[in-house]
Amino acid sequence: MNMIAPRRHKRYRVAGTLPVVPRGDNPSRFQLLRVGSDRMEPTIRSFDHVIVDTEQTCYVGDDLYVHDGQVYRVRGDIDGTITLDADNAAYGPLKPIRPADLGPFDGRVVGILRILQADAFAGVLV
Repeated sequence: MNMIAPRRHKRYRVAGTLPVVPRGDNPSRFQLLRVGSDRMEPTIRSFDHVIVDTEQTCYVGDDLYVHDGQVYRVRGDIDGTITLDADNAAYGPLKPIRPADLGPFDGRVVGILRILQADAFAGVLV
């Protein structure tokens, strides 16, 4: 199994690459990030893990993206700008910005892992 050393990033920590990836894909392009805030609740809860495709760094449509280590719901506007938003109403959306001014995303969220019974996986996902 190809695993990378854990890295820390603000509120997220890379837990490793996925051991199972689609045939023909580079396994190191996928990273498992642990979410450490309630910004995206109820969609993504604090301490959930998200699977990030690090090769999808450009905005291609409304979806969940990681930028500067945080997960955002990204929405395109008619005027060509995009808005980084949170699902939790306690956090307001950031002001609209042109994609070129924002720079590349860390990746696009392609999956969410949620532990339903924490004691069953003690020490497995950190």
